[in-house]
Amino acid sequence: MFYDEPSAGLDPVMVGVIDKLIKDLTSKLGITSVVITHEMPSIFRIADEVIMLYGGKIVFQGSPGALRSSTSPLVRQFINGDPEGPLNAPRQLAELSQRLFGSGRTPAGGAS
Repeated sequence: MFYDEPSAGLDPVMVGVIDKLIKDLTSKLGITSVVITHEMPSIFRIADEVIMLYGGKIVFQGSPGALRSSTSPLVRQFINGDPEGPLNAPRQLAELSQRLFGSGRTPAGGAS
């Protein structure tokens, strides 16, 4: 069964309900579930295996425990939700600004 962001926009209690439903269905039906999510608590509640993609490449593959103890700066920033780190390097922010606002503009309207 494939789930694409099954808890997007839900409150934390409903996220827990959805996570439990996914775990119960997987177990009771004896199926494999593939869940695409950015919800870190869900990952640690329901996953047996985690794959993290970045830039179209696998940057982590392993158990939730291995994810939690990873020393990769990319993984650490993502699971901790840190605002600073390799996932938002200045070059990437400049490229995003270029795509969103066009040449020479930044979100604040200043020159880049």
